Amino acid sequence: MTKADRFEITVTRKRLDYFWGLLFDALSSRVFWLAVLIPPVAQGVLHFKRSEGMEIAPRTLEIVTQMAITLGIIAPVVFAVFYFAANLNAGAPGHLAPTIYFVSPDGIANSGKTAAWSAYRGAIETKALFILRQKESAIQIIPKRDLSTQAIAALRRLLRQNLGRRAQVQESAP
Repeated sequence: MTKADRFEITVTRKRLDYFWGLLFDALSSRVFWLAVLIPPVAQGVLHFKRSEGMEIAPRTLEIVTQMAITLGIIAPVVFAVFYFAANLNAGAPGHLAPTIYFVSPDGIANSGKTAAWSAYRGAIETKALFILRQKESAIQIIPKRDLSTQAIAALRRLLRQNLGRRAQVQESAP
């Protein structure tokens, strides 16, 4: 184990980091997509059954309109839920304070507790964040703005090595 395999990162999260972290975590979940897409599809199917005597073109337009209206109602509600959840998370004591992570091939240590890589069910890299998904439906949000280029490359490498295909991270430049 070399010194490059172990490194320390200090991050300071903002309220918006919590919003994007929660949103990207949900967007990668099949259950989320089922919950969001079932109501408009069900609305379309029910409307299709009610309008059996109509011609195809007007019926299709009505079905698509009904589905769009239903989705138009659901989408703002979903974003509002994530907005308020992010504010609740960010408002918890210490969540906006600087946090130190010790990253190694064994796992990630934070606040004296070490989580082995087996405790993570995946990782998502966005343009601005690393979102580490733990098994007990918790996430760790690491903003990239606080990381050096070397730390980003090392974190990507460790995530790929330890999480394999569950790590949705970019390739680092050589």
